[in-house]
Amino acid sequence: MLAARELPDFHTTEQRDRYIRDHADYFAVSYRTRNLRIRTEHAALEEARVVASFIARAVQKPLMIYAVLGCYDALVETVQST
Repeated sequence: MLAARELPDFHTTEQRDRYIRDHADYFAVSYRTRNLRIRTEHAALEEARVVASFIARAVQKPLMIYAVLGCYDALVETVQST
């Protein structure tokens, strides 16, 4: 079993989220279709943005991009369908 990574102490949730975004292991694109949650993982934020934009247009639903650091995550942005 993998040990959980320790985060430094933060005074605000914004500091915590910024730290996770800046040190992310990967970025996840997540959305729901009916009863199923779909999640794809990407090494770089720009790659996640391109994929999220493409999927949002295809499914006509908003998607979320999360930064993932160990077992912690933080919302980066929501991508709307255009």
